[in-house]
Parts: sequence; C-alpha cells; structure tokens
Amino acid sequence: MIDRGLRRAVVTCAAVLGMVHAWAKDITPLPQQSLVPGGVALVRIEAPAGDAPRVALDGAPVMVLREDDHWLAVLGVPLDTRPGKLKVAIERRDARPANVELAIKPKQYVVQRLRVVPGMVDLSPEDLARVNRERPRLLAALATEPR
Repeated sequence: MIDRGLRRAVVTCAAVLGMVHAWAKDITPLPQQSLVPGGVALVRIEAPAGDAPRVALDGAPVMVLREDDHWLAVLGVPLDTRPGKLKVAIERRDARPANVELAIKPKQYVVQRLRVVPGMVDLSPEDLARVNRERPRLLAALATEPR
C-alpha cells in the first residue's frame, strides 16, 4: 500500500505534468494538415487512453499523441510520394490491425538552383572513407524508436 505522502507526491507530479503538456500544446500547436508530398497528415484514432496505438508508414514508426478523448498520429508525407492513395498501418490492442488510406494531392514546389564549386559537393577520398565508416553507426542511431 502506498503511504499518503507518496500518493500526494504522485498526484502532484501528474497534475504538474498535465499542466506542462497543456501549456506546451498552446505554445507549439500542431501543424495544419496538408495532404500533399512534403506535407503533414493528421490521423485521428479512437482507442482507450492507456493503450497507445502503433502507427507506421512503410514500416517506419509514426509519432502518436494523446489529444483529449482520442489519439492523433502525426506523420510527414514523404516528398517523393506520388498523388493518390497513401496507406498508413494502425495496430491497436483492442482491435485488428487496420490501414487508413489518405488521398494525396499533387503539389508543385518552386525550384531554386544553386551553383557551387565542385569541391563543396564532391567529397575527398579521405572524407568519403570517413562517411562510409560512420554511416552504419549513424543509421543505427536514427533507427531507434523512442518509447
């Protein structure tokens, strides 16, 4: 059994964390949905509060946040996505795995071309060797899913 002092501390911490989350949400609102290549998709997911669903796009994990009475998957639409249907995989504990299809619309971005000296683009043999040595470590660090 938890003593009163510890229970009070836990309740106080939870309240403070809730206020910080609400404050941070007001300061840094989520981006607007834009279903275009390079845009952002927001997918509402109905699931119990304690059971965060797992969401993936092409096997890569997607950020999921608790929003009031539902979960919200926030995903970046890859820039090379072709217009049409984009499938997002959703796994919930209380339901079978499902896919949500997003209708991606075409988008034409302004193109800007820069000219730089070749030495600023092409790596020297020493730098290329370093990149090849460090790439596995970097990819391993980037592949880690925080939980």
